[in-house]
Amino acid sequence: MILPIHAFVFPRTLALFLLGVCIWRSGLLHNLRLHRRGLLLFGLIATFFGISLTLAAAMNVFSNTPTFGAYMSNLAPTVQALGYASLIAVAIQLPYLGSVLKIFAPLGRMAFTNYIVQSLVFGWIFFGYGLGQFGRMTVTAALLLGVSVYIMQLIGSALWLRWFRFGPLEWLWRSLMYGHTQVMWKSKPQVAE
Repeated sequence: MILPIHAFVFPRTLALFLLGVCIWRSGLLHNLRLHRRGLLLFGLIATFFGISLTLAAAMNVFSNTPTFGAYMSNLAPTVQALGYASLIAVAIQLPYLGSVLKIFAPLGRMAFTNYIVQSLVFGWIFFGYGLGQFGRMTVTAALLLGVSVYIMQLIGSALWLRWFRFGPLEWLWRSLMYGHTQVMWKSKPQVAE
C-alpha cells in the first residue's frame, strides 16, 4: 500500500535533490554573510507564501480549480521549507542565536542516518508489523514520542560525531559516491561542532 505513495513522491524528491545541488553549486552557502539581506528577504517572502498556500488549501480556496489547487497544495511545503531554511541561514549568523542553533548541527551532519532511524522506529511503533499504534495513540502521546526521539537523536548524533567524521549512512553514501572507502574515525575524540 505504501509503494504508490513512494512512486508519487519520487519526482518531487528528485527535484528537491537537484534544487539542493543547484543551491550548493551556486556558492550561496559558502558565504552566507554576503547574501544575508537577500536570504532574509527571500525567507520572509517564501515563508509568507508557503503559509498562505497551506491556509488556502486548508480552507478549500482552490475548490473551483482542483488541479491548480493540488499543485499549490503540493508546492506549499517546499516554498515554506525554503523560507524557513533561508531564515535559519540568517539566524545562525547572529551572535547569540547562532551559538544556540549550533547545537542542532550534529543532526544535520547525520541527516540521512537520522531519517532512516526515524523511519524504522516510527514504522515499528505505528504499523502492523510492530506495535500497530497508528490511529490509537493520542495526539499528546505522539507529540511526546516525536520530541523524545528527536532529543535522543540530538544527543546520539553529538556523541557519535565526537569519535567519527560522518554518520554511518553518510559514510556509506560518501564511500559509494567517491568510489573508495572514506576515513571514518577522527584521530582523537573531540567535542562535536
